[in-house]
Amino acid sequence: MKTKIIILLLLVVSCPFSMAQRRDFFYNENAIYLGHYIIDTTKKTVGWINKEHINGTHMGYKVGLTIDTLIKPQTTCLYITNNQLVFKEHYVPETTQTPGAYYEIEGYSYNKGLYKRNGKYYHLKGISPTTLAEIKIPKGINFDRLTYVEGNPYYGYGYLYDETGLYYLDVFNTKEISKLAFAKNCRPVMRKFYCEYNGEAFQGGKKIGRIDQFTEIDMRRDGETTFFTDGRTVFSSDYAHHRKLPGMDKWIQLTDGNYMVKENNCVYFPFFKEHNRNNLIYYNVLFATPDSLVLVDCYLQKEIRKIDSVFIKQGDNYERLDIAEYKLSANNFYTYRNKNYYGIHQIKNDFDMPNLKWLKGLYGRTDGWLSDGKVLTHYDLFNLNKEDFTDIGFTYVPLADDRNLKAITENILFDGINFYELSNGSIEVIPVKNFWFAVEVISAVSAY
Repeated sequence: MKTKIIILLLLVVSCPFSMAQRRDFFYNENAIYLGHYIIDTTKKTVGWINKEHINGTHMGYKVGLTIDTLIKPQTTCLYITNNQLVFKEHYVPETTQTPGAYYEIEGYSYNKGLYKRNGKYYHLKGISPTTLAEIKIPKGINFDRLTYVEGNPYYGYGYLYDETGLYYLDVFNTKEISKLAFAKNCRPVMRKFYCEYNGEAFQGGKKIGRIDQFTEIDMRRDGETTFFTDGRTVFSSDYAHHRKLPGMDKWIQLTDGNYMVKENNCVYFPFFKEHNRNNLIYYNVLFATPDSLVLVDCYLQKEIRKIDSVFIKQGDNYERLDIAEYKLSANNFYTYRNKNYYGIHQIKNDFDMPNLKWLKGLYGRTDGWLSDGKVLTHYDLFNLNKEDFTDIGFTYVPLADDRNLKAITENILFDGINFYELSNGSIEVIPVKNFWFAVEVISAVSAY
């Protein structure tokens, strides 16, 4: 019979419990507070805070510390899996399942997103099991021997490969499988915005060029909207648009979208409405070409607009931008005249600005974490003294190994050496060496 050791306190509290609240309720100088766990390194116990309403009312709660007696101190291990922290005794391995939901249709067999009957292959149109479209497979291509590229964004169409080449299954337009490239025993890699195969890049089933000839342009400086150019043609990250823009690889990017255009056809930036990262969504970016200033649509759908001049905010006024003294960094960060800025604010931080990046969270979007590879900070740690605008900047902690940084939850990162937990206006650094048990990463999302 499982037993629990429960210590009860009578308190009025809110839920969920922050790290500071857990320490206030159950302070222990030998405890490590990680996620919802309270880990006692002396007694070698793992517990958590639980609460329940008093007498079924909403006037207060019973707050207790529950010790997990299923955990075996000598053999336990902390697993990182599916963006969770789970101890070995509670870990349930995932079962391998065939990706993609499908109907069982009488008389047809199912294979890798297609249905087969009498030697012919069909694609299910829409969600009706009675509407099938035939897929043409040219002679010499054995569909049964093809494998979908790992990370292929869609199942049932997209990139496949075998030991001789790369293929593309188009179920919407050509309704056929085509061979894109020949190479023996070459394994393709699905990048964020293209498929890489034998040194070449493919988008939407078409070759767009050699990777070593491309320059990447991060339009919004957030890793989400990236252009690729070989100096002649520009390809967008949405797989759908491209256009001729000769020389764009030599253009100087001046904004990430945080600007306004006035009636005099001049750009003024930064246009900092409010301190809210969720509002930083823009669709045009300002560049300096060798002979003009231009606004470029992030989706390559609109005409290029020429701008007469650009002004930057300095103090209470805007002044004409000296491009030679300016360098754009991560979204909403830049350096001007050897001073670092965040929006309209000059900041005290000596970040490695060329390497400063907003990190990616669990779903490919930022959760507010920011790093230059050496230090780690967060959007919530921006300090602004609104009385006299002094001491402006971010508080931060040293980062041990940015190459292995993983996003575990919205508030916890892990680099194999330390856990980094955001709580109550600070980042708690929790070294793995302080645990008596091992920490093993089974699956986790890269923070980059």
